[in-house]
Amino acid sequence: MTEAQSAVGTEEAAADMEAARTGLEGVVEEIARGRATERDLEGARRREAEEAEEERLRALEALAGRTQERVKAAGVQKARKAAQKALEAYVAACMAHNEAVDEAAGAFLSERDLPRGYAVDMGGDGHSVVVGSGSIRRTRPMVEVRDMGLEVLGRHLRGGYISLGDDAY
Repeated sequence: MTEAQSAVGTEEAAADMEAARTGLEGVVEEIARGRATERDLEGARRREAEEAEEERLRALEALAGRTQERVKAAGVQKARKAAQKALEAYVAACMAHNEAVDEAAGAFLSERDLPRGYAVDMGGDGHSVVVGSGSIRRTRPMVEVRDMGLEVLGRHLRGGYISLGDDAY
C-alpha cells in the first residue's frame, strides 16, 4: 500500500467515522424527542463501534504495508550475502596467512642454528616467526571477526552498550 493509498484510506475512514458520529447524535436527539428508542441508540452505537474497528484495521494495514516497503528497501538479505562473502574471503586470507606462518615456523624449528634475527616465538596465544627486527604472528580469525562485528555494532547503536569483554559471549 502506498502512502497516497494510505492517506485516501485514512480520509475515507475519518469521513465514515464522522458520519457514524453524526448518525449517533441524530438518534440521541430523536430519543430525546420521543421519536426513537433505546434500541435505535444501541444500533447506532454498534455501527459507530464497527466503523472505529474498521478504521483501526485500515490503520494497521497501512502500517504493515509501509513496514514491508521499508524492510524491502533496507535490503538485509542482500547485505547479509555480501557480508558472508566478505567474511569468507577474510577467513580464507587468515587461514592462508596462518599456513604460511606455520610452514615458516616448522622450517625454522627444523634448523639447528638459526642465524641472528631469525626465531620462532612461542607465545600464549600461538606462535610467531621472528624475521629481522619484526615478527609475523598467526591471526585468530574467530576473535578478529567477533571484535570487528562488535566494533561495527557499537558504532551503529549510538549510546547502546556492547561489552567487548569475554563475558559478552
